[in-house]
Amino acid sequence: MSTHQVKLAKATEDDFKVMWKVFYAFQEIECSGHISELREERLNKVVIGRLLQLGTGGFSRIVLGCQSFIDNVCDKNQDYYELSPSLLNAESELDKAHAALEAILKTGELSSDSVAIARTALGLDKYGFNEG
Repeated sequence: MSTHQVKLAKATEDDFKVMWKVFYAFQEIECSGHISELREERLNKVVIGRLLQLGTGGFSRIVLGCQSFIDNVCDKNQDYYELSPSLLNAESELDKAHAALEAILKTGELSSDSVAIARTALGLDKYGFNEG
């Protein structure tokens, strides 16, 4: 099986500055209630102008970056941003691996005692990895 990588350029600080200006203009239109027709027309032009300033490159960097984050980092079973269970579990598994390595390194040799401590730290027995 081969693996492939795709690299996506990060959204720049300027991309986000422009996108926030678009957001604030939308927010003013949405939350103002009663704004003059002239003010609404001006805000619409600001939104369009800022989106044109952002361009498809900046817009796609922001949207695709967010989508990539959600797809690869977040728990897909939640309707809010939370790390996926596998990432939350990874830190715990890494701590176990460090403890196992320390157990082996403390003795300075690969003895049956250090292997037993490492096996316990890694929880290998729960996965059916028996000494053999």
